[in-house]
Amino acid sequence: MKLPNRVSVALIVVATTALFTPEQAWGELAPPAHAAAVSTLTRAAAAPSPRAVVAPAKCKKLRRALKRTKKSSVTKRRVLRKRIKVACKKISPPVTPPLTTPAPDVERTRTMCTISNPRLPEVSGLTSSELHPDILWTHNDSGDQARIFAINLSNCAIVAEVGLTGVVARDFEAIGRGVDNSGTSVLWIADIGDNAQSRANVTLYRIPEPAMLTDQVVAPDAFTITYADGARNAEGILVSHAQGGPVWIVSKEANGGIYELTAGFQQVGSAVATRIADVPSFLTDAAAKADWSTVVLRSGDFGQIRHGLVTNEPTVNFTFPHQPQGEAVTFSADERYVYIASEGVSELIRIPSDQLR
Repeated sequence: MKLPNRVSVALIVVATTALFTPEQAWGELAPPAHAAAVSTLTRAAAAPSPRAVVAPAKCKKLRRALKRTKKSSVTKRRVLRKRIKVACKKISPPVTPPLTTPAPDVERTRTMCTISNPRLPEVSGLTSSELHPDILWTHNDSGDQARIFAINLSNCAIVAEVGLTGVVARDFEAIGRGVDNSGTSVLWIADIGDNAQSRANVTLYRIPEPAMLTDQVVAPDAFTITYADGARNAEGILVSHAQGGPVWIVSKEANGGIYELTAGFQQVGSAVATRIADVPSFLTDAAAKADWSTVVLRSGDFGQIRHGLVTNEPTVNFTFPHQPQGEAVTFSADERYVYIASEGVSELIRIPSDQLR
């Protein structure tokens, strides 16, 4: 039956006034009010992947109204189609942003300070302090007095000079930290340089690590070392952190090696050094973690990581930050970092130890 025009108009008016906003349409699809108490993490995990949705009830209602007005005027049908186009438009639901975890700060290699004091023209060895967290012990290469220095990590200032009484330094090349039989922290100073490979023996000196950072003179214990395979040039030592633990010498030669000292040498005052492992050529220093899980060897910019002194595990070669005449390397007391220094006016560089690769 054909409806009067006034009825058709009324029907259109009723249909169009029933429209509601996209926000209301999404509200009909939203979870109940009590769900607002759910945590952000739970919502993020439970929410479906965002999809375009429509307001189905209104859309269907208007489409049914359009079918009932087939014989209405073109203008009225055009108006109704516009209403349908709006009501049936796809609506994108709100998207919960994904939860993100801030990236952790990554420690980087950094220059701590510059060693420029004229008393330290040729830094040759480094070792961390057990008693003073902000201190490294160091010394000069050949040609200096028999002395070592405590330098501050933050500004490279010399805070103490310790002289070795009764000692004539021939070629100090390395320094290391260990523990003696009484449990005292001790420093080992290695007079082991021999470029001409002509010395019948070399000497290791041991002193208690100074508890007070003042200029002082101490009398060291001296240990005479003879190589089983003839004179060797060396610039590195490795020291055990075990109580009364051993010391090893790392030679600087084309065919370098690690040399083990006779057991019990600290009681008798002398030792024979026997080769136990091969190492890269012309190493200038060495350092190790207390558990020997990581041994770091240095020759200028060249570095190598070993896992233990004598090991069949693969070694890892890497490159140190460039220094003009890179010499020294040591682990920090907590083993989180490696410090390196060079002869001449030298930057003291700190490298996170887990980045040595």
